[in-house]
Amino acid sequence: MDNMTGAEKAKEIRNSIFALLIAFIFLFPIYWLIQISFKSDAETFGKVLTYFPHDFTFEPWLENLTDKTFLISLKNSFLNGLLTMAIALVLGVPAAYGMGRYRVKGGNVFLLTFLISQMLPPSLTLTPMYLIFSKLGFLGNHLTAGCDCSQFYTVCNRNIETLFQKYSGIIG
Repeated sequence: MDNMTGAEKAKEIRNSIFALLIAFIFLFPIYWLIQISFKSDAETFGKVLTYFPHDFTFEPWLENLTDKTFLISLKNSFLNGLLTMAIALVLGVPAAYGMGRYRVKGGNVFLLTFLISQMLPPSLTLTPMYLIFSKLGFLGNHLTAGCDCSQFYTVCNRNIETLFQKYSGIIG
């Protein structure tokens, strides 16, 4: 560092400030969620914006941790995350190793197709996924998480199912 010129030091300082700004932009929402969970309702919904809780309280935490439906939702979220992670690791690591290590005829086409499918918006795939999961009996159980579709599961159970029941001729 002693051999740096003035321009190099200025560039390093500028890059450090830019990195700190980016870190602040990405970490501020996490800070906001944590600090707002310790505020009282009056302070949270008050007209004055505060960046640190003045009425520090554990009441929202205690209320949620004693609510049976919250605990069931927390357990389901944990199980969905754990199952999704396990299936992704068990299937993904060997598949990635095989695709990277061995040359397979059509492998590049498969990789390109996979990457393009990841660029599709989730709203585009909701209806086909709902129909497939409905036919397979995946709706309403933890097997849905195995398909890496926990967001799909939540959306479908609340919105899409109601829509399809309204127009019941769509599902055979």
